[in-house]
Amino acid sequence: MIRNLIKNKNGSALVYVMFSLVLVLLMVSIVVTITMGNTRQASEQETGMQAYYIARSGVEAAYEVLLNTSPSLLTGTDSFKTNVNKVLTDTLDFGDGTALIKVTSNGSGDLQKVKIESLGTVKGVTRTVVMEFYLNYDKYPDMVWSK
Repeated sequence: MIRNLIKNKNGSALVYVMFSLVLVLLMVSIVVTITMGNTRQASEQETGMQAYYIARSGVEAAYEVLLNTSPSLLTGTDSFKTNVNKVLTDTLDFGDGTALIKVTSNGSGDLQKVKIESLGTVKGVTRTVVMEFYLNYDKYPDMVWSK
């Protein structure tokens, strides 16, 4: 009886087709999963880059304000150059995200060092950029950016 079933090949094509269909569906699902993961990773990376550049723009805006701009984009910068060890904070809105800027100073005279920190935020993703420099840039031209 069992030998008759093994020798009977009726319906064997259906088994091969079903096996092939399962194999193809498995490969398609793997490709879709990988593609979705790559798309999500690329989107997160783009958002992180946007947050970084917003943070960097915040640092550059604060630097420009401290040295050149009048009237100031940040509040309280007029007295900053004369008041050492002062902390200034402000937020700039860039449309797609915001930059929370913190400017601190320590030291005095030629050795007064300024540190500008900016926290860029886009869609809940944050990046921080820091720049440090001496207020007497002519004598101490070293400017350090965070890595």
